[in-house]
Amino acid sequence: MRRHGDLFEQIVSFGNLERAAGMALRGGKRINAARFYFHLETELIRLEDELRSGMYQPRPYRVFEIFEPKRRIISAADIRDRVVHHAICRMSVIT
Repeated sequence: MRRHGDLFEQIVSFGNLERAAGMALRGGKRINAARFYFHLETELIRLEDELRSGMYQPRPYRVFEIFEPKRRIISAADIRDRVVHHAICRMSVIT
């Protein structure tokens, strides 16, 4: 397995989290996404601190049902978790 130097530091850097938040917030029309965006800098600093300290815990999925075009149950990750997902994926593409 190849190793990449300080990959964790690159993933949790404020700049990477900021770019990942932009990607995660695209098309987000939910109140949680709006609240996260309104307090973006504070939320990203808190998220970075949690990741660095090892205290980050994913939040429960939001489960809901849709009926178009057919009946399905959807599980959606919290906005903070989507930011972390995008931050990780961004680094896997860059490296």
